[in-house]
Amino acid sequence: VLVRFLDGEMDPRCLLLAFGSIEWAVGLLRGKGGRELDLAVVRNAAALADVLSCYFPLSFSPPKDAAKTVTREDLLEALFSCYCSTPSLFPHLIQLLEDRFPSPKSETKVEGLRLLGYFLEKFAGDLRADYEEHDEKKQELEALVDQAWDLLRGQISQRQDTASTVADASCDVASRALEALGKLADLLGPCSLKVVDLAFEDAEVVAALAACASGPSGSEDPPHRPKSKTMAHCRALEVLSTVAGSSVLAFAEVLRRTREAVDVLQGLDQEPILAV
Repeated sequence: VLVRFLDGEMDPRCLLLAFGSIEWAVGLLRGKGGRELDLAVVRNAAALADVLSCYFPLSFSPPKDAAKTVTREDLLEALFSCYCSTPSLFPHLIQLLEDRFPSPKSETKVEGLRLLGYFLEKFAGDLRADYEEHDEKKQELEALVDQAWDLLRGQISQRQDTASTVADASCDVASRALEALGKLADLLGPCSLKVVDLAFEDAEVVAALAACASGPSGSEDPPHRPKSKTMAHCRALEVLSTVAGSSVLAFAEVLRRTREAVDVLQGLDQEPILAV
């Protein structure tokens, strides 16, 4: 019923109330409604996601009499809270970002990455529990992690490193993507090496480690290496460092695999840090 009331609503005051009501209702059903009502939330997640997706990216043109009572940020936070009302919305959130990230607007990407970060931070425990306890959920979650990885790596790789307004915007997107990547790694870090595997399968990470291994005396002289390639290596090593910081398990495995790939970590037995 609440979802039907929300569908097509344009007045920001009504939207604010509707978003808040949905968040409250879903939270109540999940927390105190019992198994049957919890399953009802799961069954209706797709319908909820369909309606919420109409409001992202958020277009805000308040009536004159509402301009001072509701701000765009108020609505955005309320929309985010709806998306973060149940972990059942995770696949729908990933699909939303896949659909919206081709947008040329940096604002859309930054806000989408904010939403993903909030979601992963709130539901890491719930998703990890499903991963550890249910084989079917494990396969589903690993597929979603693959999708999320591709989305985030795409945004990090597109960062421009020149002095321009466009470059500043792309750096903001890349920074947000790295933050979200860290939370994605945190999701499975304590119980799985899935994200570590993704990092070492990443072509840019492999190339960056090879560049580190070549060193100043390698076949390619670093001073003459194209700046674009050097920056790509730096971005890739940022990704690897972010993954390594997600858990002790991930750190140890990144360190082990990096030792195997390059010689730059020799002599770190007494001080286990990731040298890049």
